[in-house]
Amino acid sequence: MKFFFSPRGSKYNVLMTLCALSVTISSLPVTAVAQEACVRTSAGDVVCGKPVPKPNSNPTRADSNVTIDTQVHESVTWELKSCVRKARNVVSCTLSLSTSLDRQYGMLLNNNINLVDSSGNEYYANRFQIGNRSAVANNRLWVNLVKGARYKTIINFTDVPTSISQVTLFQVDNAGYGSPVVKFRNVPIN
Repeated sequence: MKFFFSPRGSKYNVLMTLCALSVTISSLPVTAVAQEACVRTSAGDVVCGKPVPKPNSNPTRADSNVTIDTQVHESVTWELKSCVRKARNVVSCTLSLSTSLDRQYGMLLNNNINLVDSSGNEYYANRFQIGNRSAVANNRLWVNLVKGARYKTIINFTDVPTSISQVTLFQVDNAGYGSPVVKFRNVPIN
């Protein structure tokens, strides 16, 4: 005990405190910033460089906020967001519908919604969804559109060959009520 309080003992205590403090500090997690990373290639070569973030494999998603084109027909605004290949021969186009006044809106899903490729081949919609209401081929869909609301709309097309990466025309007809409602041109299929 005499050693602990002696001048030599206090140096010992200071030294032990510093050691304990350095162990504590060195065990704290530290966020590292990568300056350079090295990898070994399949050929056995070592290549070094700055890490690059992994790119997004599908920058245009079906629920994207980016608008490809906008069309307006009878106070209804159609915003085309994307057309994406969902399965081998299925293409799903996502739109946003809004209106400048409250109204009832009806669509007959027949041969009135189609895609046309650069060779003139036509592909017809087999499913149409506005909000949480949907219709399949040869059925009518009535929706009460409310001013100020945005209705997520999904239209599915079947039998679209995988070789088609862009359509010349995406057309929505108003099923016998006059001229086409909207015509989107040169639409990419992601």
